[in-house]
Amino acid sequence: MRREDLAAGRAAPGVRDLVRDQVGLAEAALRQARAVSGLVPATSRPLLEALVEVELLTASAVRARGPEVLRGSVGPSPVAALGVLLRARSKTRRAGVRSWGPW
Repeated sequence: MRREDLAAGRAAPGVRDLVRDQVGLAEAALRQARAVSGLVPATSRPLLEALVEVELLTASAVRARGPEVLRGSVGPSPVAALGVLLRARSKTRRAGVRSWGPW
């Protein structure tokens, strides 16, 4: 892999490996971050859990795009992200917490 490959967003084998390895590290850190939700106040848990899940969706989108991610931004599917947020909202309401969001 050369600097020029990164700058040009070329799908060189080294770039592909770099993206895959970095996404793997990010996914591992995010999976470990799930344990943090037990350390925050109950009112903050659904939001924290949603944040982690949306970031995992983003990591999956980066993995799917591979080296092409160097040519532009990437994000999670809006439908999948909305699903995560709606589940968090539902969980919050079931717990009787109304401290985040105007819902």
